[in-house]
Amino acid sequence: MYIKPGFNESEKRKKLITEIDHVFMNSPLKDPICNSNCSAFESNESCDKMCSLAPKMLSNTPEHPVEENIAPLVFEIKKLGIFQPCWSCEGHNDPNGQLWKKPNIWFYCQSVVHARAFSNAIDMIYNMKTLSTRWVVELTHSDIDNPDTTFCLKPMLEDTNVSLKDLHKDIEVLYMNLSAKFRLACEKLRKSAM
Repeated sequence: MYIKPGFNESEKRKKLITEIDHVFMNSPLKDPICNSNCSAFESNESCDKMCSLAPKMLSNTPEHPVEENIAPLVFEIKKLGIFQPCWSCEGHNDPNGQLWKKPNIWFYCQSVVHARAFSNAIDMIYNMKTLSTRWVVELTHSDIDNPDTTFCLKPMLEDTNVSLKDLHKDIEVLYMNLSAKFRLACEKLRKSAM
């Protein structure tokens, strides 16, 4: 079966190219990444995802910092300059040591094209065969009175034997590869629209 492209294909291609060009013009963010009020930031040094203040400075409410194991990935997502992380969880085990809550990050995104490139980048990392399970980007929402669309990055858990320790290793693989794979995904999308 052939799926015919939708209406105004040439206009959509132009829009896609414009939105991808926006990534290249605005990514990565300039330091400081976490928060412009960061007391640890010095203009002669670059921000780092492993900064001890990052969990607190990434949070909109410093009394509730981003959890330590997910903070480097939240940092890298924010550093892309396109996404605004708004909620995260590093994952938790129950009292018996079994996985109870999966790690995930919720974020805002102004363009479906950017979300598509982000999802493609996550797939590229999965295809490197270094993750314990597939991670996906899903459309979600937060509060009913919030008009913004929210996306969520989370593990699929196709294998029930995946542990929280495995997922924390996945988080490390994701944050180490995200920037390069996101740019590559954007380049591929742009090329496909030409």
